[in-house]
Amino acid sequence: MSQHKYFTSLEKVPQISEEERALLDPVQEEFYFRTNTYYNSLINWDDPDDPLRKMVIPSVQEHDDGGLLDEYDEQSTVVVQGLQRKYYNQCSLLVASVCGATCRYCYRKRIFMEGANDEIAVDMGKIVAYLQQNPEVTCLVITGGDPLVLSAAKLKKFLQPLREVETIRHIRVSSKMVAFNPHKIIEDTEMLDVLESLRTPDKNVWVSAHITHPREITDVAVRAINLIHDRGISMMNNFPIVKGINDDPQVIAEIYNRMVELGIFNYYTYICSPTKGNVSCVIPVEKALEIQEQAKRLASGFSRTARLIMCTNTANIEVLGKSDGRIYFQFFHAREPQYDNAIFSLKSNPEACWFEDYEEVKNGECKQPLGQQV
Repeated sequence: MSQHKYFTSLEKVPQISEEERALLDPVQEEFYFRTNTYYNSLINWDDPDDPLRKMVIPSVQEHDDGGLLDEYDEQSTVVVQGLQRKYYNQCSLLVASVCGATCRYCYRKRIFMEGANDEIAVDMGKIVAYLQQNPEVTCLVITGGDPLVLSAAKLKKFLQPLREVETIRHIRVSSKMVAFNPHKIIEDTEMLDVLESLRTPDKNVWVSAHITHPREITDVAVRAINLIHDRGISMMNNFPIVKGINDDPQVIAEIYNRMVELGIFNYYTYICSPTKGNVSCVIPVEKALEIQEQAKRLASGFSRTARLIMCTNTANIEVLGKSDGRIYFQFFHAREPQYDNAIFSLKSNPEACWFEDYEEVKNGECKQPLGQQV
């Protein structure tokens, strides 16, 4: 058994000097910090700009003002405690308030704060009843926090009741444990049993890996990925483009190519959310588009499936492209189905880091939902 330990205080990370800890103490008092010895072993501590270091070690810039803790207004979508209905045919089930480590760019960092457990599911009976009463919900995302941090027994309490809901056709488990601590997957065979138990001959289960940098794809991570595949579970990968971590077409292309080599579907690449504390992580929308387009040119054909997505409180909006001074978007997955697939354009703004930064949106010239804008 591996002996990897988890830390929630910078004092437990010997590579951080006392001087740096003093600067970062106010940040870790405001925003939760967590890492572990496995992930720390991947960091080049001699490089202050090491991307994996930036992934988990706080920055003084997190204290800069701006942004909301619930940038996506998720709490307005809660239908039962722990169950969010963001889209007409999809719900998210929050089952954990902890992760293997805490990404500094996390858009849901509020749930790690003291007293935030009221967003985590507690009554699966009520959740199952809601899903049975709303058969149009066919997709369920198991998330948190990270579901695969949980023990097999705790995970089973959340997942086993879902077998009673015949109308749920697609289940996706969102987890970064393949990157943060793949030993948990390798050693916890009972957890893999729980995931496999959700499969039926005509219904698959997916694990979303959230690999954000090629250096997270270690030999141990590959072993964990193969064990998941061995259970007949499919995998996809989602990740944001984050300033100083992976905002480089070569890095993104390498992720895309490695995912396909490992049998993982490249699904979404996200615009990093301007959630409170994320100011040092965010890059402009049109810069992200440029990086994505260059990365796809460098990637193999099978690797070019990822969509560039901005998750807003109205829809998952795909960034399609830029032409003649305008940037084109599509409602890829809207909260209201009548707006699905609507295409619209806005005047280019290379400084815009989020949807509301575009002038037509700020000035109210584009009324939401934007399904009529072409």
